[in-house]
Amino acid sequence: MKKEVRKVLEANKGLFLTADIVAAVTNYSEGHVRTYLHELADGDTNVERERRYKEIYGVVLFGNFVVLTDDRDQLLEVVKTYRISEFDKVKSMSKSEIRSFIIDELASQEVTTKTDKLYFGIPA
Repeated sequence: MKKEVRKVLEANKGLFLTADIVAAVTNYSEGHVRTYLHELADGDTNVERERRYKEIYGVVLFGNFVVLTDDRDQLLEVVKTYRISEFDKVKSMSKSEIRSFIIDELASQEVTTKTDKLYFGIPA
């Protein structure tokens, strides 16, 4: 397993990969791969760890966290799911109007959350 994990990192030099990606490529369990990646990063190797964050914007609709993307079809689907009675009115709106409708008329709260993932790789 260790040779295969190293091989994946070396083949993707300059890219940073998550443990689940390396596990999928090598067909080993994510837990074992993650443990070994930490060992590599902690040891005297050229493997580095990098924590990355990404903000995700969404709203709370009837107790559910819903991500609002820039995809018009996804926004229409949100309206269809949470307020079918307004769907005919909303389907002729622009993407920004639909987004505003969801925020102003359906959402009880706007929320921004962060993802936090650890990436491993060999710098280029």
